[in-house]
Amino acid sequence: MSNNTITLKGTDAINLSDIAQGGTAKSLTLSPGKYAVNLESTVKFHDSVYDLDQVVLFNTAPLETNNSERWYFVVNSSQGIQISVEENEPVYAVILDQVTSADNKGSLKVTFSLIS
Repeated sequence: MSNNTITLKGTDAINLSDIAQGGTAKSLTLSPGKYAVNLESTVKFHDSVYDLDQVVLFNTAPLETNNSERWYFVVNSSQGIQISVEENEPVYAVILDQVTSADNKGSLKVTFSLIS
């Protein structure tokens, strides 16, 4: 079984109220298959006041089946999910913030483990 990871810093968050501030979505290209996805996070929003225990995934791979209900997923740290990747296409992970990412701390790791 192989593992693949995406790591994001709290300061990588995309600021929804000011997209021009930047932010980062990181990606990973996975081989076709079914993956267990888990999250470990030490990210804190707003000067370490609020925990961030979720990340948004954008799965660009359901192109052949056109399964539009399998493009976006939310992974949280207390419960993993499973996703299917149909082609050798990237899966993106992104943190969203309402105001600013400059005061965020910590990092998170999204782990993809091939099941079948």
